Amino acid sequence: MSPALIETYNINTIQKDAQQVGDSLIGSINKAFATNAQFNSVYVNPKGDLSSALGTSGVVSGNRTISVIYTMSRPDSSYLFDGLTAILIPKQIRDDGGFFNAAQKMAQDSNSTVTFVITPGQGALLYQLQVSKQVPITGPVTTVKPLELFGVDKLQRSSYFDVGFFPLNSILDVTAISNQNIAITNHGGDLTPSSIKDGQKFPTDLTKSGWIIDPEYGQRVSAVYLFGKDTSVTSDQASLTLGNTMPSDYTQGNDTSPPPVPKVSNNYSIYVLIGIVAAGGAAVYLFMKRR
Repeated sequence: MSPALIETYNINTIQKDAQQVGDSLIGSINKAFATNAQFNSVYVNPKGDLSSALGTSGVVSGNRTISVIYTMSRPDSSYLFDGLTAILIPKQIRDDGGFFNAAQKMAQDSNSTVTFVITPGQGALLYQLQVSKQVPITGPVTTVKPLELFGVDKLQRSSYFDVGFFPLNSILDVTAISNQNIAITNHGGDLTPSSIKDGQKFPTDLTKSGWIIDPEYGQRVSAVYLFGKDTSVTSDQASLTLGNTMPSDYTQGNDTSPPPVPKVSNNYSIYVLIGIVAAGGAAVYLFMKRR
């Protein structure tokens, strides 16, 4: 609905008309996804407040939009995952293992959450299925082993991609965010060959497996593991060590001047976002927080 309509319509008219639109669609949605969502409320978002609260762009939650909200009882994550993937993900991908199996295993956890998002794009819709869980950490984060947190000792590329070389369709992404400067001081596996362009690292040989660490120092550090021509990565290969010592060869893009030396602090809280991203609609994200 256009901004002008939101600003001039009577709120009762907006709610009535919006619900009529939602009611015309919810029956088909319930049938398609085997759900029983019922009308709850109409939310008018004139200033993008919902976007700010959720930390999303206006594409998802909207700026000057009207949201018709339907709710249902929350099913178990495993039940929801199995139901959604049976509808959304081709059987060939479901049967070919790899990242899909990691997502399916995480969905068995009672603390996991399954989220499905449809984002409209130019001429196409982006479908994203995520499995996530929050894990409390009781001490400082030093070693991160994502595969152990996912409950697997080896992460395999889906055999769906065995027909060719698709280097960017199987990626392990690890990001650590802290309230003080931290660094990735060590890693399992190799570093994949890379070069810096416009201040960002890019792989120069996609056939080589290993990490691309960028940035490697600061309040936010990130590492991406590329499979290259390998079909799997082990827990030891996928491990990272975090510290607060600036790497001796640290460079920030084209700027070789070092960042400020971190102040000594007793607060070692580190927020770590660990994610597995796979093409074909399967994705796994894990959020860890020290409490």
